[in-house]
Amino acid sequence: MKGAGEKLRVEKEATLNSNAGRNPKGLDGSLTPKAAGSGDDKHRSRKAGSKKGGEGVGDRVKSVAALFGTGTKFIKESRTELKKVKWPTKKELLASTAVVIVLVLIVSLYLGIVDFGLIKLIKGVIG
Repeated sequence: MKGAGEKLRVEKEATLNSNAGRNPKGLDGSLTPKAAGSGDDKHRSRKAGSKKGGEGVGDRVKSVAALFGTGTKFIKESRTELKKVKWPTKKELLASTAVVIVLVLIVSLYLGIVDFGLIKLIKGVIG
């Protein structure tokens, strides 16, 4: 008789295998379905031959290079998106700023009056 963990693993593998023909993407959106325990979990298993304490120097250099590559790509894409933005003119900016300031003053005046009224009401009830 199979244990609960073994049964769950077998069911996951069966689901992955049955979905492989219908859906070309895996559960995570990649083009190949991932098998259970493939090492893509949070805690990845160490590569064979690597030091017990962590990654080797070559792995760190690759990860730093990948980090800079990702950062460079992000900055290039950000600049491209910022070129698409319709920036307001000085006149539009001043008009919207004036609207915001006026609305803030109106709301603060309203809330001040309500607060003052509630304070008078509470002082009248308490004595």
